[in-house]
Amino acid sequence: MALILDGTTGFNLPSGAEIGVGTNAPAGNGLHVDHTAGATLRLTRLGTSSSHFVQLETDGANGTLHSEGDLTLKAGLDKDVILQGNDSGSSIDALKLDMSNLGFASFNANAFFNESASDVDFRIKSVNQTNMFYV
Repeated sequence: MALILDGTTGFNLPSGAEIGVGTNAPAGNGLHVDHTAGATLRLTRLGTSSSHFVQLETDGANGTLHSEGDLTLKAGLDKDVILQGNDSGSSIDALKLDMSNLGFASFNANAFFNESASDVDFRIKSVNQTNMFYV
């Protein structure tokens, strides 16, 4: 059974409520989308089913976050953007963008630039900063 809202009356759930799509046991996830071939959550532009603002997909082993336009990740005041992964069972912060330090980026290991030997530039720019490039 489909739930269709007309866009004028709204739909409110109490705080802590759960919604299951493709499952009848959301398991404390708030919004839980499940499908036998993986899961897809699409946020689309009103009136179209093909123009996605954001689409999150998974096949059970891998996930993809996709946007058909610019994708902006916003962190709160002095909060960080962190890309985490799992290395042999250990959680790691692969990349951290420190917003309290003007977007300072720190990598857990190496950073490679132009490893595919494409014809691209690598630039370091500074405005009268001491130790702009330090080895």
